[in-house]
Amino acid sequence: MEEWYPLSGITPIGEWGALRLRIRYRHDLAMPPEEYSPLQQLLLDPELHVVRALADVCHSDRVPLASSLLKIFRYERKEADLLRSLNQVEVDKEDETPTLFRAASLTTTLMDLYMKSICTSFLKAALRDTIIKLIESKQSCELNPNKMDSPEDACSNAEFLLQVLDEVTLSIFTSPDACPKTLRYICGSLQRAVVAKWPHERLVRTRVVSGFIFLRLLCPAILNPRSFNLLSESPPPAAARYFIHFYLLIIIT
Repeated sequence: MEEWYPLSGITPIGEWGALRLRIRYRHDLAMPPEEYSPLQQLLLDPELHVVRALADVCHSDRVPLASSLLKIFRYERKEADLLRSLNQVEVDKEDETPTLFRAASLTTTLMDLYMKSICTSFLKAALRDTIIKLIESKQSCELNPNKMDSPEDACSNAEFLLQVLDEVTLSIFTSPDACPKTLRYICGSLQRAVVAKWPHERLVRTRVVSGFIFLRLLCPAILNPRSFNLLSESPPPAAARYFIHFYLLIIIT
């Protein structure tokens, strides 16, 4: 459940504010740490035999599996090794670059969860100002003729949307320092892996990174900024539609 809980205190200072909490009850059997040690050793083996076997048999449960694996490897500070190795496996077994990392797999799910967990500062630096501008601006960027107040607004709406697109593109490309170093290392490893396999594909080193950073991180954050901690409340319906236009233009660009 998700509700607002008002705060109160002994000192009468007026309104104390409130906390919004999302609560989920789970019943888990927790054993002493030593009971999990053999499984932990198997999972953390550098060859990742067990992790790869789990990926094959737990495809329908890949989200909870990815979440659990990420917690284990992050606690041991081996998440970069995990993601680099699994990405290499995906590259090794793929024959064509257009389908690389397009299917839902344990590897892509791990990357999605990891980027979402560590990239809040990067997303705020790259997107937040533009998203707030879209919400607060009185200028519409609606492109659907059926939703416009007047057909004459089409030109000004399109110009405003393109202006915002230019601004956010500049913001993204001038925010590399906000991107976590571990993620940059993983992306660099990805680039080296694909260039080694497809040395004559001119754009493969760019596309393999943009496939994660743009399609799996920036675009979902644009479509649902609240779930990425960019907004405290859900955007109004009109702004949500603008985000969709914005998302499509980012993909085309």
